Parts: sequence; structure tokens; C-alpha cells
Amino acid sequence: MSSSSSSPSNMSAFITFTIQYNRFVPPIIFVFGFIGNILNNITFSSHTLRKNPCATYFFCLAITNLNNLIFGLLLNYLIDAYGIDLITRTLVFCRLRFLILHCSLVLSSWFIVLAGIDRFCVSSRNIHRRNFSNLKNVRVLTTLAIVICFALYAHILVLFTIEQTGTGPVCYAQSGSYQVFYDFLFFTTFSFTPPVLMIFVGLATFYNTCHTHGKIKPVSMMSTATVSSKTIRLRKKDREFVKMLLIQLISTVILTLPIAIQKLYSTFTQQISKSSDRLLVETFFQQFVLYHFLFDSNLRRGLHNHVIIIILFMCLIWELTTVPWSMYLYLYDVVWIQTPTFCMIWKFIDSTLYTTIVKLVGWTSVERHILIFHDQWVSTKKKRFFIHYLPLIFIVLYGVVVYGTITPMNNCNIPFYYFITFCGYYSCIYDSEVFSLYEFMTGGLLCSVLIGFGSTFLVLRVILQKRRFQQHIQWRKHRKMILQLLSVSSLFFVLYLPPIICSGVQRFGSPSDIAAQFITYGRLFAYYIVFLFPFTCLSTIPELGTRIKNIFRCRWRQQVNTVFPQQWAAQVIQLDRINK
Repeated sequence: MSSSSSSPSNMSAFITFTIQYNRFVPPIIFVFGFIGNILNNITFSSHTLRKNPCATYFFCLAITNLNNLIFGLLLNYLIDAYGIDLITRTLVFCRLRFLILHCSLVLSSWFIVLAGIDRFCVSSRNIHRRNFSNLKNVRVLTTLAIVICFALYAHILVLFTIEQTGTGPVCYAQSGSYQVFYDFLFFTTFSFTPPVLMIFVGLATFYNTCHTHGKIKPVSMMSTATVSSKTIRLRKKDREFVKMLLIQLISTVILTLPIAIQKLYSTFTQQISKSSDRLLVETFFQQFVLYHFLFDSNLRRGLHNHVIIIILFMCLIWELTTVPWSMYLYLYDVVWIQTPTFCMIWKFIDSTLYTTIVKLVGWTSVERHILIFHDQWVSTKKKRFFIHYLPLIFIVLYGVVVYGTITPMNNCNIPFYYFITFCGYYSCIYDSEVFSLYEFMTGGLLCSVLIGFGSTFLVLRVILQKRRFQQHIQWRKHRKMILQLLSVSSLFFVLYLPPIICSGVQRFGSPSDIAAQFITYGRLFAYYIVFLFPFTCLSTIPELGTRIKNIFRCRWRQQVNTVFPQQWAAQVIQLDRINK
């Protein structure tokens, strides 16, 4: 009896606390936030800081924060505390408010990312990176970020609406597939991509700052007047910006991540009862290999490593989404979130990543021939863009656009079964024989041919060229490139080819039940590509194994001071005696 009566009383106390919190706390946040951002605008627009690139980013950040306070906190406070709803009075103001608010939220995160990149460049020992930090680049990047952000969210002006709910009118995205798309877009651009980049940039900046004093430089050729300026040390103003930025990065990652996660989670689970038991996801060895490729300058600059970086990043996303969702299904015989929306998202992520990775490996088998035998095709920036970067961009965008378009197509009302993979869902466009054949030829057969024959022809071509020109090509330079391709191609050829063969046999007349059993096991083995890919990359990079060994030695790294030759040191002692 007492337990049953205590639950309503606790809930009533919680509701009362929430009401009082929404009435008294937001005004304090608004006042301090408004005054603080005004002072930031005055400070960062001063004559001494106006020419500092990082200060420009903080100035733009203060402006976006003011928009967040006015269009976000203030209008929501009027609704929660006094019931004054200015948002849903007109549809035009509803759409404009969300466009300004969400663009400001997204831009505030990206301005911090750009400021972090600027501090990383300033703290770097590489003179080209330090020269990248200038006002011209800041203006270009700031303008580009604003234009891209408003272009990404321009559909708000058309597809946001005012809907009547049980608690009153609500201004938000139209319910259905567009709401799922919008929440996923907001999650990606606001709370997933910027915090991840902030973590990487923050760690890299901290690394540069801590190791700046450790570089050895002979100073025998330096004059006594320029020794202090030539030693690698951040200026006081730059160090203050680095500290300010690191604090901003940490606070932003902690405070922005729950917002979009909650919105995305509520969209997925709006049709089911919530449960606290969820599958915990671990990041695998993938992260370390990806970090090594991104922050090792020699590996990052190699054109043949760019596709490996993209594949590693996609495998990381796959491990954080599709793999744990499949593990949950195998353990509990039911999908993690039992809604049609979640099943569509699961199918979209799996199809996009799976086919894009295979297409990238297929393109790699062709590009290796260009990089080894026709390196003049990528000798200039323009040629590198059209021959190297443009195909990578096209392959990635092709998967996102195509599967993002066809996955929600369910006009044939396919039922959802929450006890099998992807809930048994597939797009209705696959009922078309023409599209199914096109998908099989481009996504399966063509990639398999490119991976298999491209690698084989590369080996044969290497042997023939070696005999013809007698080591004319720099084989030692291209040996890693060839071994890397052969290792990756072998992995995909062994694990990806069997389900493609089974699908082809089934398409051309084999009994469907026999082929279906092989396809099921073949797709299961295809998941091993994600797990084995980083180890395959590790086997082709001996430097990474050395770095792992150094990490597990667990010893403090000694800082190396500046080395002064004895002759110059003796001159300094004599000058000190003269001054005395």
C-alpha cells in the first residue's frame, strides 16, 4: 500500500521540481550567457585580437550563441514558464525560427572545430601548416561553413509544419520518414561529426603543445638576439587561445552530445515502451589504426592510403551500428528497437557501408595501376583532383544518395519481422527485375571482377615490366602499395566473393532454398571483413607495430632540451662575465 502511494507522490514531486527549474534557472542562464557573449564580441573584435585567426572564429561563435539564446532558450522559456507560445502562431515564423536556431547550433559546433584546426596548425612544427593559419583562409572557411549549413537545412522552409498533439500545437518536421531523416541529419552534423573531430583535433593540438619544447635544434648558426625566437615555443597569446579552445572542446563534447542522441533515440522508440537494458558497444582495434593513418604525415600524404582511411572510417561506423545490432539479434532473438523506422535505418546503414566499401576496394584495384605505371596522371593538383579525389567522392556520395532514396520506398507495404536481420525489410524497388539486375551487376559482379582481375593483372604487369625495363620503375617505393592491395583484395576475394557467386547461381536457375542457405552463411562471413580489415592494414605497415610496442612499454617519455654547442656556450659565459 505504501509503495503504491509513494510512486505518485514521487512523480508529483518530480513534476513540481521540473516546473520550478524551468521557471527560475533559464533566466539565469540567459542573462549570464547574453552578457558573456556580448563581452566576447567586444573582446574579440578589439584592435589587438582582430587580426588573430582564432579570435575570428570565437567572434563568429559568440554571434551564433546569441542566436541560440534568443531563438532557442528565450522562446522555449516563455512556453515552459508562462505558456506564451510565439513559435506556433504563424507557419512562417515557425520555419524561420528552426532554420536560424538549428543552423546556429550546427555552426557553433563547426566554428569550434575550425578554431581547433587553426590552433593545431599554429602549434605544429611544419611551416606549411603554420602558414595555413591566416585571416584569408579564416574568411573563406567561415563563409563556406555558413553557406553549406544553410544549404543543408534549407528544406526546413518547406517541410516543417505545425501539428496538433495531445499537449497542443507543436512546430517540427513532418512526421514520418522526413522526421527520421531530419533527426539523423541533425545528429550527424551537430552531435556526432563535430565532437569526433573535436576529440581528434584537441588531442593533436595537445600533442603538439606538449612536444614543442622537445625538438632538438643546433643553434651554432643562430645569433644571441634570435635564439629565443627560434626555439619552438608558442607565444603567450597563442597558448592562451589553446587553453581556451581545449576547455571549449571538452565542454562542447560533453554538453552537445546528449541533445541530438535524445532526439534520435526518441524518434526510434516513439512506438515502443522504453527499457534501460541496452547493448553496450565497444570500439575495436579499428580506432588505433585509423588514428595512425590520420596523424602520421607520411601515411596521410600517400595517395594510395586515402581509400584505406575512408574504408577504416566506414568500418568503424559499421562496428558501432550494424555489428552490435546484429549481435543483439543473435543473442536475444529479437531486434534491438522494434520499430519500422529503426529497421529502415539499419538497412540503410548496412547497404550503404557494405556496397561503398566494396566499390572503393574495386576502384583501388584500378587506381594502383595508375599510381604505379602512370604517375604522371596525378602529377598536378588538377589531375589529382579528377583522377584521385573525384572518384572517391563520387563513390561515397553515390551510396549515400542512392540508398538514402530507395530505402524508405515501402509503397508495397512489406511487413516487418522483428526476429530476423533487418526485420526482413527491403525496398520495394528491388521487386523490379531491371533494378535488381543493375544492382547485382554494379555492386556485386563488377566489383568482384575488378578486385580479382585487377590484383592479378597488377602482379603480372609488375613481373613483365620488371623483366622488360630491368628495375626501371622504383620497385622499392611501390612494394608497400602492391602488398597492401594484394592483402586487401585477398580479404575481400575470400569473404565477399562466395555470397556473390551464390546470388549469381540463384539468379540463373539454381534451387532457391539451397542457394539461400549458402547466402546466409556467406553474409555472416562477410562481417569478418570489418574485423579483419584493420589487422590486414597492420600487416602492411611495420611502423604501426613498432608504435604499438612503444605504447605498451609504459614509460615516461623524456623531454629533450635544446642542444648548445660548447663553443657557443663558452661565448655566453664570457658575455655574462663582461656584463657583470
